[in-house]
Amino acid sequence: MIRNWLARMLNRNEANAAPAADAEALVREALRARAEGEAAAAERLLYRALALAPESAAIYFHLGDLFRAQGRVDAALQCCESGARLAPDFPAGRNNLGSALRDAGRNAEAEAEYRRAAALDPRLPEARYNLGVLLAKRGDLAGAEVEFREATALRPGFALALLNLGFTLEERGEHAAATQAYAAAATADGGLVEAHVNLGMQRLLAGRYAEGWEEYEWRLRYPEYSGADAAARAPRWDGHALGGRTILLDAEQGFGDAIQFLRYAPLVAARGGRVIVRCAPELASLFAAASGIASVVRRGEALPPIDAWCPLPSLPRAFGTTLQNVPADVPYLSVDPERAARWRTRIAAAQGDCRVGLVWASQSGHRTASAKSVPLRELAQLGRVPRVRLYGLQLGPAARDLKSAPDGMRLVDLSGELADFAETAAAIQNLDVVISVDTAVAHLAGAMGRPVWTLLKFAPDWRWLLGREDSPWYPTMRLFRQERPGDWRAPVTRLYEALRGFADARTGAPR
Repeated sequence: MIRNWLARMLNRNEANAAPAADAEALVREALRARAEGEAAAAERLLYRALALAPESAAIYFHLGDLFRAQGRVDAALQCCESGARLAPDFPAGRNNLGSALRDAGRNAEAEAEYRRAAALDPRLPEARYNLGVLLAKRGDLAGAEVEFREATALRPGFALALLNLGFTLEERGEHAAATQAYAAAATADGGLVEAHVNLGMQRLLAGRYAEGWEEYEWRLRYPEYSGADAAARAPRWDGHALGGRTILLDAEQGFGDAIQFLRYAPLVAARGGRVIVRCAPELASLFAAASGIASVVRRGEALPPIDAWCPLPSLPRAFGTTLQNVPADVPYLSVDPERAARWRTRIAAAQGDCRVGLVWASQSGHRTASAKSVPLRELAQLGRVPRVRLYGLQLGPAARDLKSAPDGMRLVDLSGELADFAETAAAIQNLDVVISVDTAVAHLAGAMGRPVWTLLKFAPDWRWLLGREDSPWYPTMRLFRQERPGDWRAPVTRLYEALRGFADARTGAPR
């Protein structure tokens, strides 16, 4: 099959249209072309080289590597398999085949190839690194740490291995060591944006805000950063007096981040700014009513004339925020009275019942979303608390979990009525307490000054700090942390006991 496919490619690219020098010279020329960003030219040259040396495993591997970079998974795999057949004991080739298999979703086979490559050449750092990535992906953090450390020992300054070592240590709760790994990665490759961002977040997690905000600014260098249009239209604001000029505050991250940092809008207005906020459509109605905001632009709409701009998550840096001066006056988000009245009727619990909102899954596309989420079945005991009525505030695919809710868990599903965050806020206004995993609803309840209990995974997001049950960002929030990675039993048990006490106090029932 590969021969027929190759013949078609050679014919399509006119491999024999001109006399060639020799295969090695063509390969060198192809590698130079690829390094200069000329992928199509590199591909043509490699086809010509392969026509001259059809038994060259190296050329197959070069083609496979080129196709992998282009996302051409099937073609890459075919080339790497052909190369491995021609040179079964070539360690780098086996490593390349492993990566092609990984791209194809065949992780067990990929792992076998990485192990084979490492056995053939115990000093091949790429094989150890790639094996570590696979082990981390399947949750074997201890095994991944071994491989990343070996990769960095074999190649000191291996920035990607140091970065992934940091990920692994962070997920294991070894935050000081993770900080060191990220710092080493940032030193080894000064342009590795993720190393700087993660270093910043680890420093923020440790409460070292002055250092943390500086490194956190590196996130603006990600290619997908969405604020480039604002940056092109006006200078970046650094905290100076605005004297009535118009400033755009750009909510460049997720819903929760936007809600958390909107607290700075009145402070910007107090420095003389006419504040415009750009945010996701789901937040627009809620934010339009917030103090200090002149108008809201939905993301995707045309920007009005502006004199300055600042990303919302950069405002803590602009204001010199430390743990001692976090602006935590709540509520800073309010609810439309008419919406609140409608929801008061909707959430008309039986007399004496304690009304509890519940969110059990993160909808974020972030790599830690699944680790933040709690299976609904593990919250079953909350449904056994006397005089409590549960209301599901969960959105997204996880809302379907209600169809198989644990026996005895009385849970009223509100998801179909929560069109945007203004509606969710109106529902929360009529609840006694919100219980949520680390997601936007927890931020929303905290910003409204409502009682909110937040379940946190073992390695928490930077904003929740370490070793405390409260949050300087949200005075009405209580934190329930995992004691071991992936184990929700202890925090849920503490949550159950807290809810029993809360319900008894709320309804006046003796314990």
